[in-house]
Amino acid sequence: MRPLRIDWQIVTPVVADDAMLHLDGMLAWAAADMAIEDGVPAEQAIANLPLEKHEQGDDWVWKASAVAFSRDGVPENLVYRRSVDFALMRDMQRETGGFEYRRKNAELTYVCKGISKRWQLQTATIWAQHAVAWCVGDPDRVRELLGRLNYIGKLARLGCGRVAKVTVTEDDAAHERWKWRHLPWREDGYVPIEGCTSPPYWRRDQARMCWRPTANANL
Repeated sequence: MRPLRIDWQIVTPVVADDAMLHLDGMLAWAAADMAIEDGVPAEQAIANLPLEKHEQGDDWVWKASAVAFSRDGVPENLVYRRSVDFALMRDMQRETGGFEYRRKNAELTYVCKGISKRWQLQTATIWAQHAVAWCVGDPDRVRELLGRLNYIGKLARLGCGRVAKVTVTEDDAAHERWKWRHLPWREDGYVPIEGCTSPPYWRRDQARMCWRPTANANL
C-alpha cells in the first residue's frame, strides 16, 4: 500500500453540496459494478477495497479522504423539469386500456400525481475544474477502479461533474491528509454530525454519530 494523491480534471459544473463525497465510496461503487459484471457478490467487493484500514479501539475507517473541489466560479442554479405530452397521454388512455376513458374527462389530465405528474426542480452548481483526494492504497487497483468513473458527484445523469482526466500519483502527505473525512472518533478541529463512516454512504440506516472536519482541504 502506498500514499496516493488523486487529481481530477472536470469539464462540467458539479453539484454544490454540503455532504462530503468520500473517495472510498466512489471506489466501492466501481468495485461493486465490476463485481456484478463478473458474477461476484457486490458486498464481497465492497469489503475488500484496495485501501489500508485505520483502526482505533473498536472502530475503523478506510484510509481515504473526501474529495476536495476547487472553486473556479460563482454558484449557478441548474433547473431541470419533467413535462407531459398531453396528446400522447390521451392517446395512451384510449388505446392501452390502462385508464378508464370517459368523454367528460377527455381533455383532463392530472399533472399533480401519477405517471403524468410534472415537476420543476433546481439545485446549486459550481464550476470546479479541479478536484483532489488522498488515500493509502494499491495504486494500480485504485487507478483501475477510478477509470470506470466518467462523472463524480451528484446528477451525473444531467451531465454534472464530467471527468476529462484522472491521475494517481504517490504523495507522502497522504499519510495525514486521508483524515479529511468523516471519522468515527473525536479529533481536534472536527464537529459531531450524523453520518456514515464507510460505504455505502447512501444507507441512511447505517448512519451514526461521527466527526467531520471544519476546515477546508488545501488543494
